Amino acid sequence: MTFKREENRIITITENQGLSLKVITTIEDKPKEVYVALTGDQCAITGIRVSNP
Repeated sequence: MTFKREENRIITITENQGLSLKVITTIEDKPKEVYVALTGDQCAITGIRVSNP
């Protein structure tokens, strides 16, 4: 997974077994910081990368 912040947009990209998903979330009020939480009771998430603008 990759999380990237560009101005007031959060871009999340994930790839698993050849399937790639890109989600763009636009935030109306531009916060100073954005926090992300990943959960899962029957999965393992590896290869997480966080990019700063």
